[in-house]
Amino acid sequence: FDLAGAVASLLGLPSAALLETYVVEEDSMSGRSFPKSVHDRVRNSAEFVERYEALIREVVGPHLLSFFPGDTLLLYQFPPTLRVHCSVDPPKVLGRMHSDNQYGHQAGEINFWLPLTNVEETSTLWAESAPGLEDWRPFLVVPGEIKRFHGCTCRHLTRANGTGRSRVSLDFRCAARSAVDAEWQLPGMAHRHEMREMQLGPVEPDEVALERSE
Repeated sequence: FDLAGAVASLLGLPSAALLETYVVEEDSMSGRSFPKSVHDRVRNSAEFVERYEALIREVVGPHLLSFFPGDTLLLYQFPPTLRVHCSVDPPKVLGRMHSDNQYGHQAGEINFWLPLTNVEETSTLWAESAPGLEDWRPFLVVPGEIKRFHGCTCRHLTRANGTGRSRVSLDFRCAARSAVDAEWQLPGMAHRHEMREMQLGPVEPDEVALERSE
């Protein structure tokens, strides 16, 4: 699907091999922070959207719906979140430890984490294997693999990136339509990620395999 190439293009890099050299700076033209400005670039990149939706349609969606016999309607986050965890001096973490239910996500939503650069223990995402266990484990997957985990209830965090290279990754949530209440919203939470619908054909159990979190 070459999502790395599409991301390099929208970040103004000539090659995906240079993603690990990318350093986040404030968007001086608009005055907006990087997360907000890159969100718009991801959403508006026809090349990226085509490749992302192909990944959902051909790999992630069939995989997830294989656990819901008879379901053919998938909800998928649009756009996915693009994150860049830079290695600076002194090293810093990206974000804070949390579980996604703190931000209004439902138990039926499943997280997918896709690195676009090589990762090490201090540059990758860490998560507990079950709610409250605190048995933190790093996601040591490689570009081309996807890590599935239940971020709604399992807390996740980053370490201070001391690798000398930026970690660039995509993360998003998907759900079988029957597994969530599309009308529910956490009281006081004004923003939530857009979830689009995709109709897929019937899927046999375990027809599509991913790198799993268990």
